[in-house]
This record gives sequence, structure tokens and C-alpha cells, in this order.
Amino acid sequence: MSVSLWSRPARNLLAAFLAVTMLPGAALLWLGWRWLEQDRIPETQRSEQAADLLVAALQQRLATIETSLTNPAFTPSHDAVVLVLEGRRLQTRPPNRLLYQPFAPPASEPPAHLFAVCK
Repeated sequence: MSVSLWSRPARNLLAAFLAVTMLPGAALLWLGWRWLEQDRIPETQRSEQAADLLVAALQQRLATIETSLTNPAFTPSHDAVVLVLEGRRLQTRPPNRLLYQPFAPPASEPPAHLFAVCK
């Protein structure tokens, strides 16, 4: 008996095995890939909607804080201090809450020769 006759059933069996396992496996991978691609679109839309809601809530909260801080009658909570800088004058709310008043010396103009064009 020759080797080619002996290995022929094994080759046929291997070909049948590959056809039975590889074709459905490839189809399953292809369908899974398409399903994941279709699932990504709504996921990005949901995350964008959640981000938009978060931004809107933050903007609303910041607007509320800004409105309350600009109100002259506003007094902050027990540990907070509001600093209002008007020109060169610093105002604190509530008054006398700071241990020291920050002081910025008047700024002097830099010498003109520093900004002269070099030739």
C-alpha cells in the first residue's frame, strides 16, 4: 500500500473539518464585527448627549454662583471669603475675615529701551 492512498482519507477528513469549522467561524467573526460597528454609533451618541447634559448643568451652576457673588448682599458660608478687587482697592466679604490685607505695589513702567527694535 502506498503512502498516498493511505493519506487520502486523512486529507479528505482535514478538508471537511476545515470547511465545517472555518466557514461558520469566519461568518461568526464577520457578523460580530458588524454588530460591534453598529453598536458603537449609538454609544458615541449617548456619550455625547451625556456630555452635553453635564456641560449644561455646569454652566447653569456657574451662572448661579456668578449671580450670587456679584450680589452685594451676598455673604459666603462660614469658611469662605469673597474678595472683590475694584481698581487698586480690595474689598472682603464678610469684612475683617482675612488675617492680612494683600498689597500690590504700584507697577512702574518698564524702561523703553527694553522694547527698542534691535538693528
